[in-house]
Amino acid sequence: MIQFNCYNNETHPHLMVGKKAYAKRTLLMTSNGCFFISARAATELGVVAGDRIAFLQDQTFTTDWYITKYDSLSGFLLEKCNKNRLTFRSNTLAKAISEASLKNVDFRCVSFSLYITEHGLCLDVKNPKVTLTTRK
Repeated sequence: MIQFNCYNNETHPHLMVGKKAYAKRTLLMTSNGCFFISARAATELGVVAGDRIAFLQDQTFTTDWYITKYDSLSGFLLEKCNKNRLTFRSNTLAKAISEASLKNVDFRCVSFSLYITEHGLCLDVKNPKVTLTTRK
């Protein structure tokens, strides 16, 4: 039996055509622990300012990270940011993601595309857009 890979606007949104392919699902992480979640990612997670989220790391594939809505007070508290983005801070989380997924690259900021899974939104760690730190 033949098995197919399905390419459509939901599974591969970068293939969409038109003036604007709806805002992208992204997570921007800075080296000082600031995180910014795009408006589309927030909508798909079902979170708004005042909600909390958690990051899940796959114990087998430790480079895989997921974001999910979290009802416990121990989750990261989201605050409203400019351009309808949400933000929070965590130096510890930025370091953990850097160590596991970026192999400790010395970066200033990194943008991850996010894709939908049954566990929440997953960081695309294979194709991050990294802005490196410049040393003088």
